[in-house]
Amino acid sequence: MPGSFSQRFFLGPKDFDILRDVEPQLVRAIDFGMFAALVVPLLLALKWINGFVHNYGWSIVVLTILINLVIFPLRHRSMVSMRKMQSLQPEIKSIQDRYAKYKLTDAERQKMNQEMMALYKQKGVNPASGCVPMLLTMPVLFAFYQMLASSIELRGAPFMGWIHDLSKMDPYYVTPLIMGATMFWQQRMM
Repeated sequence: MPGSFSQRFFLGPKDFDILRDVEPQLVRAIDFGMFAALVVPLLLALKWINGFVHNYGWSIVVLTILINLVIFPLRHRSMVSMRKMQSLQPEIKSIQDRYAKYKLTDAERQKMNQEMMALYKQKGVNPASGCVPMLLTMPVLFAFYQMLASSIELRGAPFMGWIHDLSKMDPYYVTPLIMGATMFWQQRMM
């Protein structure tokens, strides 16, 4: 028939498994953001864990623990380096105080930097090694957040007690208070 055309379309939720089963290219309809290469494996891991736990809230907790176990070596290395830098602070401060009278453009300030680098080398400390491991973990954390924000599986999924839908905010603000208290506790420990 002249002028006629055929078009297929999908009408349904943006559920990863359903879209993949209908047409693998349809998965791109879900906006996972710039970390999609990490979000998809995290989403598949969450669904796999949920196959055992049967509660998406607890599945998120288990996945969080697993992610923390995987990135623990990087975090540990960062903390060790920060502790070493912290122990050098009195010596660094004394070097900075000696050169405080010079302007930033003065050639003597270059000597200060050389002295500090010599101190780092003598003590076996790399000033960048505290930040670099943490920067490497950031894409995983951003991908985890994006996965939680874009997964339809959490819609209507109960957790426990008063939380009847993981896609909605806590109606009694209990979880933000708990999170604030644990952050305060962690800061006190440090």
